[in-house]
Amino acid sequence: MPNRSFNVSTEEFSRRGRTMIQHKLRVLLKCYTVYEFKMNEVDNTFIFKKSVRRNGIKRNDPKQLSGKFELKKLNKETSILKIWV
Repeated sequence: MPNRSFNVSTEEFSRRGRTMIQHKLRVLLKCYTVYEFKMNEVDNTFIFKKSVRRNGIKRNDPKQLSGKFELKKLNKETSILKIWV
């Protein structure tokens, strides 16, 4: 189960949390795109599919992946975002 921690701005995460998680997933999984992303903010879980690009061709992975995230406040401006896939 890949996991990673990121330092994020608390204010920015409150506005763009869903987009930030998708971008961090692309970095974590080394994939081309994250699509069909659905996030449940009640229990901090998400499900998605990914695609990869090989030799200029985009290939969609039919497998649905899931994960969870956790946001811990360090101070008023900064938080730590932990993602498990």
